[in-house]
Amino acid sequence: MCSRVASFPGFFRESFWLIPIRWLILFCLGLLAFVAHAESPPSASSSEVELGRRIYMEGISASGQPLQEKRTGTDHAGGAIAACETCHRRSGMGSLEGNIVITPINGRFLFATDENRPIALVDPRAPKNVTRAHTPYTDDSFAKALREGLNAEGNPMSPLMPKYDLSDAEVKAVMAYLRQLSSELSPGVGEDTLRFATIVTPGVDPKKSEAMLAMMRTAFLQRNASQENYSGRMRMPIDLIPRTLRNWELSVWELKGEPDTWGAQLAEKYSKEPVFAVISGISNTTWAPVHEFCQREKVPCLLPSVVLTPQESAYYPFYYSRGVALEADVLARHLRDLKKEGA
Repeated sequence: MCSRVASFPGFFRESFWLIPIRWLILFCLGLLAFVAHAESPPSASSSEVELGRRIYMEGISASGQPLQEKRTGTDHAGGAIAACETCHRRSGMGSLEGNIVITPINGRFLFATDENRPIALVDPRAPKNVTRAHTPYTDDSFAKALREGLNAEGNPMSPLMPKYDLSDAEVKAVMAYLRQLSSELSPGVGEDTLRFATIVTPGVDPKKSEAMLAMMRTAFLQRNASQENYSGRMRMPIDLIPRTLRNWELSVWELKGEPDTWGAQLAEKYSKEPVFAVISGISNTTWAPVHEFCQREKVPCLLPSVVLTPQESAYYPFYYSRGVALEADVLARHLRDLKKEGA
């Protein structure tokens, strides 16, 4: 599992504004392996969907107690550790951990027929590793999947798939939640475009921001060119799969004024021009208003160059390191060690 803050203490703080560009393409390709069109899911009561959300996201059963699960060869686990989101992600689009592929489980994949089944590239490293066709899940087969670890064909799933002790009402609630999960395109996703934003706060050295933006624009141009068809290009297995090719577009959100006005500025920009994610960005003061905006709007905020990350943890912002806070901790630990040694 990934931490929301990844620490790389070996890098100098002065170089932080360069780091996000190096990993931008690889990170975003993994994040954006698939963006799906959707049909309207069957209607369900809000209370039923909410119960399904609590089971899926929080590992909380209908009784309000932590959800209990059992995996082959392991002890029982409960609560958030047992939540479906742990492996299948909030989107239900699955995940990749080493060579272990966790497939998508939102309604469009679980309950689809041959006529409307989507295809997802699960592992960008293996273009032929796409989702496989299977019998659509029914109420009974879905219940067996959750309770007994058997797939729609009645075959055992991976030993990593937990077995849950769920009531019929809880199984139905999870189904209702999955049917509507990721059923619509995310903000910033168009028919042939995928829009991102990067953010520059006041007071940043213009040379640094210009260098960052130049590299990002070059990265976007290279990425868009890489999916164009042209003579002499080697065809890959993924080229044979019908799919939507979207060009990436970059918006630059330059904030002005005091930090307490940034939240309103960001909300206005996002309202006028929704984006799929905020990537990179640069600030040499506070980043807290951007952090709060991304968490509130559920917009991924990936790898900004900041000197001090907000203290409170959050799901959608993701940082390379804690900046000067990390340096302060390292220095404090060193001074404590010196004192213990009597230096």
